[in-house]
Amino acid sequence: MTDLNQVLEINPNYAQAYYHRGLTHVQLGNEEEAIADFQKAADLSRQQGDMTIYQNALDQIQQIQP
Repeated sequence: MTDLNQVLEINPNYAQAYYHRGLTHVQLGNEEEAIADFQKAADLSRQQGDMTIYQNALDQIQQIQP
């Protein structure tokens, strides 16, 4: 988590880091934080044209919110 936070301090537009931090939040049971990170990852990746991360992030949100 610390490494991901540092990456995002350096590059706050790195969608993949938000996605992986979201996965870490899921493992820690922090659902609200996970959803926020997955949403940020989805927004950034869509803007950047990375539809794989976009779809994966949306899938993760759906798994958390039935």
